[in-house]
Amino acid sequence: MNNLIDIFISFSLSQLLLCTVLLLRRPQAHSISEKLFVALLLADAAYLIIPWVSAEWAKAILYPAQTMVPGLFWLFSYSLFDDHFRLRPWQAIPFLITVLLPTLGSALGAEKSGLEGWFWFNIPQLSEFVLLTWALRIILLHWRDDLLENRRNLRIWFSAFIGFYIFALIAAQQLLFPSAEWLDIWQYAPAGLMLFLCNCVLLEFKPDIFLQPTRPVSEDHQQEVRPEGNEEPIAAVKEQEEIPDEVLETISDLMENEKIYREMGLTIGQLAEKVDIQEYRLRRIINAGLGHRNFNDFLNRYRVREACERLSDPAEQETAVLNIALDAGFRSLSSFNKAFKDSQNLTPTAFRKSQLEKSQ
Repeated sequence: MNNLIDIFISFSLSQLLLCTVLLLRRPQAHSISEKLFVALLLADAAYLIIPWVSAEWAKAILYPAQTMVPGLFWLFSYSLFDDHFRLRPWQAIPFLITVLLPTLGSALGAEKSGLEGWFWFNIPQLSEFVLLTWALRIILLHWRDDLLENRRNLRIWFSAFIGFYIFALIAAQQLLFPSAEWLDIWQYAPAGLMLFLCNCVLLEFKPDIFLQPTRPVSEDHQQEVRPEGNEEPIAAVKEQEEIPDEVLETISDLMENEKIYREMGLTIGQLAEKVDIQEYRLRRIINAGLGHRNFNDFLNRYRVREACERLSDPAEQETAVLNIALDAGFRSLSSFNKAFKDSQNLTPTAFRKSQLEKSQ
């Protein structure tokens, strides 16, 4: 049996090493998604190495490292599906709960039963499931916003597969079969398979799955150039992609005149129905013809522009920022603040103050 474990672990570690090499082989700067995925691989390495370690001091390092997997996958999912993702101080809280609490509990010799056990061990376990569920929710909610069809489809399968594997493994270890001997052996076989499939994805698709926009789309992108440093005129792109002028005019009319972007929760499928074309074609048109890689960014361009106009208007200086955000189509003040700051590099309040001072 020990030989079988060694075979599974050796294969998994070889795939993990190959996966790391494939990610780091590119000479250019790596995205935050790539860095978080490498951190996730290192936490997986700790999980794989533990059966080979006998020294207590080494286990004291490896056990906390492996418990970082749910939190790292949560951050990885956020970064993969949010083109404006940034690491924030508050995101350390889940790690304090899922990693620090059980580590301190073990060091202090805390009982694993009763209230003491709930505080040091059970709450961190439940928090792991919360993080994994949260991550899967992010994937399901936001994968449709990506306007690059191949990357969007790859991301959903790539991230969802990893997430469900981690979820199933933790559930088996901690809830379903906590004392099963067979799990001690066979838990390592799926890890190798998962890493092998990840390598197949990276070899076939290259690391484009992790790429994010290199710069924001300009306000006048329809008249200027495509994003990401490609100076090809929009007219040439339209010809290459066979984008009808009437479709662009319909989209422009819906946005500029009917202001359909004000509808909360507007999806690209709903917009496709109004434009009367297939959803996949609308994705290509917004990406190639209008210069956007994310549907929410496309909508938020109009929403933020309207908010800027109202925040700059002295006649509306008594209107609450929340009301302006909701009128423009944002679901909440927090989502409005984030989108506004990503676009203007100022908070709405600071922007209003600066604009009103200029008008005086």
